[in-house]
Amino acid sequence: ACMASSAYATNIVLDYGSVHSGVGGEFVVKTDGTAASTAFVNATMANYNSLATYQGGFETFCIEYNEHFSPGSSYTYQVSPNAISTPSDPVSVGTAYLYSMFAQGSLSGYNYSSTTSAGNLQNTFWFLEGDQPSMPNTFLALLTTEFGSVAAAQGDSFTYNNGNVVNAASFGVAALNLGGIANNWPNQDQLVYQGRQNVPDGGTTLMLLGMAMGGMSLLRRKLS
Repeated sequence: ACMASSAYATNIVLDYGSVHSGVGGEFVVKTDGTAASTAFVNATMANYNSLATYQGGFETFCIEYNEHFSPGSSYTYQVSPNAISTPSDPVSVGTAYLYSMFAQGSLSGYNYSSTTSAGNLQNTFWFLEGDQPSMPNTFLALLTTEFGSVAAAQGDSFTYNNGNVVNAASFGVAALNLGGIANNWPNQDQLVYQGRQNVPDGGTTLMLLGMAMGGMSLLRRKLS
């Protein structure tokens, strides 16, 4: 589903990643050798753990199931909140949440050298983006713990119990729209991690901070 299309020589190269499953990711975004392309890839790679990089590029996954590209070919690109489809499709909070952890090398249950893991994560992304009717159970617990339900994880935004609202950008994740010559969009939409933002997480961080401050207060009283 993510393969077999004509190639155009432009800004970035999209190829197979260190492991990949069938027609899905992992894929790797690499420079086409031009200065602008190299600067973009290097700056983006700085946000990634080495587990999520390969052959001088950063690893990524398809967002849209029915878009196609030719592995090893070059494409124009833009970073956007949305996959380019009709209508445009924002990256879901569940996809952003999982991919942000993948990029940071901390995704629980993911084996970075396993084709099976790559396939499970890709199929989860396709489900979260509404392109498949079901998903593997691999990341079910992560999604339900964070968002309460899989349906909520499929949303464009999520409101925690404390009222804090997040979207894909809150997790530092966007769509990497890839096109052909003369910005002939889309050939493909991939994920890109731009660095995790300050994500309001439903109160856990605030609770831990409160516990820490309370502990400091008790310590001060004890020392006095």
